[in-house]
Amino acid sequence: MENVVDTLIGCLQNFSYLGIFVILMLCGLGVPLPEEPVLIASGYVAYQEITELPPTIVVAMAGILLGDLTAYLLGRRFGSNPALLRVAKRYVTLRILAKARRFLRDHGNRTIFIVRFMPGLRMPTYFIAGSMGVRLAVFVGYDFLAALISVPVSIIAAWYFGPEIDDALKFTGRFHRVLLVFLACLVIYWVWRAVRRHQHPAHGGVSKSSQSRQ
Repeated sequence: MENVVDTLIGCLQNFSYLGIFVILMLCGLGVPLPEEPVLIASGYVAYQEITELPPTIVVAMAGILLGDLTAYLLGRRFGSNPALLRVAKRYVTLRILAKARRFLRDHGNRTIFIVRFMPGLRMPTYFIAGSMGVRLAVFVGYDFLAALISVPVSIIAAWYFGPEIDDALKFTGRFHRVLLVFLACLVIYWVWRAVRRHQHPAHGGVSKSSQSRQ
């Protein structure tokens, strides 16, 4: 991972904000490059004062959100197009697309928030969200909220630790593990609530129907 970060740092030292924006946008479109080392490299060039910290965070957020939004809009425009799906199969398996669709159906729009922390499912889920007609405002809201949690933490950690790249990676790794445990607990809670609602329908409807018969 450190070798990848070192390579990215060299790139961002030359292209600064433009490099941050373009690389993170491509990550959102499914380019096989983890987002985390790009954010760490972005924080390090801010530490080097090649870029400034607040604009670095803003540019990184913009690149990520634009990549995610592009995947969503492609799904909205072409999601039911068989020809496009045949092309998509070269990059994303049908099993992953089916898993993303099932995840959306089971957990609703909250899935947009959850999968931001699940790189393998993120792009296909956002594509499926577009094809299933999730409202644009809902998509952007959930995606922005999720990015606002993860992106500044990684960049600020790299800026804070400076040359100690390994320490920054360890810190963000622990942060994401805690976050994933929290999200797993949320999913379990949502499933439990859904099961309870299915087993014990609301009593209000029963009382109203019984009143109408009296």
